[in-house]
Order: sequence, then structure tokens, then C-alpha cells
Amino acid sequence: MTIRVPLDGDNWAEMKGPDDLTGADIDDWEIFLEKVREDAFGADPEPEPDPENPAVMKVPEQRPRTFKTGHVHRIRDELLAMVITGWSYDLPLPYAAGHRQILSGKACRLLDTAAGPAGRVLNDAEEEEGKPDPKPESDSTGISGSSGTSPESTLPPLPVSRPAPSATASG
Repeated sequence: MTIRVPLDGDNWAEMKGPDDLTGADIDDWEIFLEKVREDAFGADPEPEPDPENPAVMKVPEQRPRTFKTGHVHRIRDELLAMVITGWSYDLPLPYAAGHRQILSGKACRLLDTAAGPAGRVLNDAEEEEGKPDPKPESDSTGISGSSGTSPESTLPPLPVSRPAPSATASG
């Protein structure tokens, strides 16, 4: 559902909500993030044969790089470009980083905040509310159950069988 966000003065923006995003939006977002990560950290180095054991491929060390504020700004701007669908400003869409030169600081912060729920969906970081726990819970006996399995159908492990005593045992 598209949301309307009140901004400074009588201005507003319409934005995609989390439920408006498509799988294609997620794909585009992940491709974009991959490019930002590559810019920040460099391309993955190609494996090379180990000089001591040519049958083993080693990944060479690469110079450590950092994620800078400029990378964060690019991510924010891409998110806003993806989710802003309309607004009262006399600025073209899609949203572009240069628009921040014209928008008030308050409007920029409100847009950033309003894009948060859609950003969490794109980043697969939705609030944990309503999501199943990825780890099985243990009951008081210490037996783990399977997710979505009733306790009645989760049985303890079978006991280890012991060999029957031999009738010819010597004593």
C-alpha cells in the first residue's frame, strides 16, 4: 500500500510501502548493493595455485578497504529512488542525490525515516515479529523438537541396544 508522507510545510511524498515491493525490486536492490560492496571492498581476488602445493588454490590477501559515508549515501539515495513514487516538489522523478541540494534537511530526514520499512524488506531485515525462530526450542527434558511439529510427535531418541547376555559366559 502506497503511503503518503507529510514533509516540511505543505509538501508531501508518496512512497511504496513494504507490501508494494516486488521480487524484481529485491533483485535490483541486491545487484545495486553488490556494486557498492565491490566499490568499497574491491573485487574478490581470483584464486591462485599455492606455490608450496600447486594442487591447492589459495585466495590471495587483499588490501583492507572500508565502507565510507559516501557508500552509505549512495545506498540511501538508491532506496529513495526505488520507493518515492510521487511528491509535491517541482522535481523530476525518480529521486536523485542532487535533489538533496533543494530539499530541506527536515524533509530529507523524514524521507529517510519513511523509507525504513521498505528498506528492511529489501535487506531481508524485517522486524522479527511474526517470523519463526530459526533455532528449535528445547523443552524441559532437553529434547529438541522440529519446527512446526507438535510435542506429541517429537519422540526422544531410541535407547542404545545392549547385547543380550550369553548362556555360555564364563565366570
